[in-house]
Amino acid sequence: MEQKKRAWLYCRIDAPEDAHGMLKGQQKELYDYAEQLGLTVVGCSEDLGNGLKSDRPGLIEVQHAAEQGKMDTLLVKQLTRLGRDSAQTLDFLHKLKQLDIKLYSPLEGEIRMSKDIDAVHGFIMDVEYDCKYALHINFAPIVVSYDWGLLYIISEEILPAY
Repeated sequence: MEQKKRAWLYCRIDAPEDAHGMLKGQQKELYDYAEQLGLTVVGCSEDLGNGLKSDRPGLIEVQHAAEQGKMDTLLVKQLTRLGRDSAQTLDFLHKLKQLDIKLYSPLEGEIRMSKDIDAVHGFIMDVEYDCKYALHINFAPIVVSYDWGLLYIISEEILPAY
């Protein structure tokens, strides 16, 4: 008998508190989705607040669970729940791929990193590193479009790095 794949749920709302039960709603939607996919839910993490930083307690818990081999699949309502910073989100997706963890969303289906996105990830990490350490500026890249082999990147802000 084949063992069911293990799923971890991650929920985040962009608010300082959950006054309207939105986190509970996300959790229910993800539990239902896991059932549809035939997955066994082994854990659930959640965060309140914006997704600009990756040092959120719930996301850190997801990272630890992934590194400890506790999941085969991560379920999120949509990709933006992982974060609003493109470089950090790409880095997180790259780590999931390295750990052979699949990412699914009830709104977006399976979210995969193609070889092209893998290359984009490397490029963005290089640009960010060069800006910060060679040019001494903070660069927050946002991938706008990757189409026909052309990568369009803009930045929300370029600030002096201290």
